[in-house]
Amino acid sequence: MGKLNRASLLTSAAASAFALALFAPSAAHAAPGNGNRVDIGDHNDIVVATCADGSTVQGPLDGEASFHERWDKDGNLISLAIAMEYKMTWTLSSTGESLHPHGTRRLLIEFDKGTTTDTGNYRKLTIAGQGAVLNYAGISIYDFATEEILYHKGPDVADGGDPAASNDLVCGLFGLDGA
Repeated sequence: MGKLNRASLLTSAAASAFALALFAPSAAHAAPGNGNRVDIGDHNDIVVATCADGSTVQGPLDGEASFHERWDKDGNLISLAIAMEYKMTWTLSSTGESLHPHGTRRLLIEFDKGTTTDTGNYRKLTIAGQGAVLNYAGISIYDFATEEILYHKGPDVADGGDPAASNDLVCGLFGLDGA
């Protein structure tokens, strides 16, 4: 993949769509750019899991993302790093019981190499008296053009992986089976 210059980046729907696919900022917030912090809130009532009894686990996501660009001396964009920190509230619809996981995620898009590296502690949850009950972390490296997985270690990101496994994982935290 060839290098991108500032003008082509600004018109590149692919780079923007991939970088913000999970956490698109609202129009009222600052645009991504080097060093900017962007609110990634405004994501309410996200359904995280469906349980066997028909109840759902859902809630808001709130956090921030920061963007860091690296350019070469000729004005070509070499990489874009997006670091996200967020917290969630998962509420079981049948009882109103809530849990409060949090996470971090870092996307590193290396245009000069044609890869995207996705790392993070995507979901972490500690419950008083029980300790860490969820620590969902990993790394995946993708070919930027084809989205082919070049390297992977750790569990898949729950929302993009096997829905049944995600349902079992999240509903299990509430003592239920996944759908």
